[in-house]
Amino acid sequence: LLLLMFVTSAAAQTRRVFVEGGILADYNPTLRADEATTAGVTGSAGVFITPRWSVRLEVDAPRWHASHRRGETRVVDRIEAFDLHDEGRSPSISVLAGRDYALSSRVGLAWVAGLTRTQREFRTSGWTERRDLDGHVTAHTEINRRSPTHTWWAGSIGGDLTVALTDRLQLIPQIRVHTYGGLSEHTSEVFVRPRLVVRWQF
Repeated sequence: LLLLMFVTSAAAQTRRVFVEGGILADYNPTLRADEATTAGVTGSAGVFITPRWSVRLEVDAPRWHASHRRGETRVVDRIEAFDLHDEGRSPSISVLAGRDYALSSRVGLAWVAGLTRTQREFRTSGWTERRDLDGHVTAHTEINRRSPTHTWWAGSIGGDLTVALTDRLQLIPQIRVHTYGGLSEHTSEVFVRPRLVVRWQF
């Protein structure tokens, strides 16, 4: 019985489950928006396979990145005008493996790497108008359309700085760098997500 309790206790120490939740900043120039950085939320769940190796599933939900276009052009006997608001975002799911190092009794460092699936979404709202040369509106069209969603895969690397607040609660600044290189048609695209999360370890 004592041996069984010892094995069970050791297994619990080397296979500890954790969940995380927090906020992120999404620096994503791949969306080609005027607003390159937005905020968002993140959550994850994982398990320590050994005291130094972990695997985790991370879900990121950034806000929309916005661009605004407006203008007018004279075309022969009329004026074409528009006012359009374009938005894009790429929520994602990542599967990552981590290698953990103890820097002190309460501070640790982890390097992570893995694969990320992004869902690239775009939408446009606004209006277009046709006017005569005196400025009177002859046609007005409201625009509210959503483009088809595209799935892009990315390779991901990052780091965690783990600060223990209690035996089970930790505060963790994180960084994630995602690249579509070699996994999509746009091989040079990179986006970065700094994050701040709290972890509860079971």
